[in-house]
Amino acid sequence: HPHSHLAQVWFGVLLAAILYSTVVIPFRAAFLENHVMSWDWMLLDYTADTIFFADLIIRAFFLGFHDENNNLQVDRRAILANCLRSGQFKWHLMATVPAETAMLLVPKSRFCPLGPLQAWSCLRLNKLLRSVEVPSLIHKVETSLAHLGVRVPRNGTKVGKLLMVILLLAHLTCCVFFAMANFNQHSAVSGQRENWANDEGLLQPRPLCPGPPVPIDTVNVQYTAGLYWAMATISTAGYGDVTGNTKSSPEVIYSILILIVGMLVYSVVIAQLEGIVSQLDVTSSLHKLQTSKANVFAQIASLPDHLRVRIQDYYDLLWNSHLGVKGDRLLGYLPISLKADLIRDIVTPYLEDCFFIKDSGLDFQRYIVQSLVLEVYLPGEHLFHAGQQCGTLFFVYKGSVDLQTEAGVKFKTVALCSMFEFSAFMFEPHLCTAVTGTRCETFHLRMDAFLKGLRDFNLEDEFKRYLSVNESVLSSSKAEINKTIQNLSSSKMVKFLNASKTMVKVTKGVFLPNSPGYFGWCLVTFLGCIYYIISIPLKISFATSATSLSAFLLDLLVDTIFVADVYMCLRKLAVKMPSGIM
Repeated sequence: HPHSHLAQVWFGVLLAAILYSTVVIPFRAAFLENHVMSWDWMLLDYTADTIFFADLIIRAFFLGFHDENNNLQVDRRAILANCLRSGQFKWHLMATVPAETAMLLVPKSRFCPLGPLQAWSCLRLNKLLRSVEVPSLIHKVETSLAHLGVRVPRNGTKVGKLLMVILLLAHLTCCVFFAMANFNQHSAVSGQRENWANDEGLLQPRPLCPGPPVPIDTVNVQYTAGLYWAMATISTAGYGDVTGNTKSSPEVIYSILILIVGMLVYSVVIAQLEGIVSQLDVTSSLHKLQTSKANVFAQIASLPDHLRVRIQDYYDLLWNSHLGVKGDRLLGYLPISLKADLIRDIVTPYLEDCFFIKDSGLDFQRYIVQSLVLEVYLPGEHLFHAGQQCGTLFFVYKGSVDLQTEAGVKFKTVALCSMFEFSAFMFEPHLCTAVTGTRCETFHLRMDAFLKGLRDFNLEDEFKRYLSVNESVLSSSKAEINKTIQNLSSSKMVKFLNASKTMVKVTKGVFLPNSPGYFGWCLVTFLGCIYYIISIPLKISFATSATSLSAFLLDLLVDTIFVADVYMCLRKLAVKMPSGIM
């Protein structure tokens, strides 16, 4: 199967082999002058070749594919026919040809000015034909990681792929540029060696072939200089300290071509980065615009400060829970069937215990699920009041709701995945008041939607019979709530509850978030950070004498502030929580 775990692992192995060939083969061909062909290099090269040949066989006979009708094809003949029709097959076949075996027929001296390892690598340049598959293989590896549950940041992946393309292009450009200089150094007569590497003193005045291998330290200097030129040219920065020899037409023409390629590459890079940056902040920008509109309205309407704070808190809660998108709009992005399945999975624990709905048919239950609306609430908001005519049934999805008497006495807390007040949903006033205890997310079922479902599914008569049969259950539930409320309304209980409602005092020495002390301490720590950001790099770079006593005491003071800040954060600075100040 093309999406099986085995196939995804194989694509990862193939990607590693392609990257090895793309990086190592040009480097050896350009820089490892007069180096011998060791068994280690042969082992690595033929391991990559084995992977390429195995990939050719797997794609031709074993890797299934989806046809134009999106049907999975696993027949061997169909797989082979599809492989032969694809444009990649001929490139894969050419990449598996072992052209380096020609060295067995030709004496080593005939390859000069190339050494044995350089000649071997030049004959293996056909392996680079597989490098065109790198983008598609990276995409397949990303997909396989996503299937395994590994979250790969899309924007980070895009930036990483852009950097890899730039680095691979610079690497190949550097290898070709140095190979041109090295060839000129070997082929030109003395006094006519006009190439950039000779101008920089990177090549021997009289190179020998065959001769001693170039030391690795020299190779590092040569490669670093070539890569520096390639990056400066591709990025069109062009510092000018390392340039092609103007008397060498091949180097000048090659530099012009790389400049053109660099402009094209960076046009693509800028376009990709623009898309990444716009995706990074588009959701945040839309939410800030919406919040700004609400704040402007509050200012024009001269709303009290406490209402403005609640408006801001609501939009902050909406951003933290749903990235600024209201629940109904969020679920509106999904198809109806998928939306119903999603909500059903969430509300199943209490739909199974819901009056009448639990005993109705699957079609009606699906309709009820599709009619639910998601909404978020701040702590302390009223869902309904005692005596208010019921028109909505609430299902608590996240958070908790406190049920209170008319006097504001809490007698019950409804936690996650609970349903309450269904008896009041039966055309009666609410028996109590519901106030959100924490930030809360609920699903709503409107009375008109419920009645419409009864009519559409011809369940009105059945619902009436269900009511008459279960009248005792509803009555007992209502009586139990009424009894609880009456007990809480007794004179002794009211006196006890009023005595317990004492004002919470702020602990001595604790700073509230909006207090001057809180602001002052944050300002002190901020100034300490600025001092260190400026002073430490300045001292490292420009200090010429021992630290003075005043500077030492100032550093000690800032260190003391930072240590004290840890204590303040742990013990003295109040924290603003969704449910209030802690």
